[in-house]
Amino acid sequence: MKNYIFKQLKFVRENTIRYVANMNDEKSLFIPVGFNNNIKWNLGHICCTRKVLL
Repeated sequence: MKNYIFKQLKFVRENTIRYVANMNDEKSLFIPVGFNNNIKWNLGHICCTRKVLL
């Protein structure tokens, strides 16, 4: 079960990074409705989570 969860997290993280790879700085500073922080801040947590899980 543990490997399944890590595979799911990896899948979501890789697709998210692929989706925002060409996003410029102006767009990355946008704060989506319902969120407290900008996209760049949230992406930073995705990257940090990868390092903690490995």
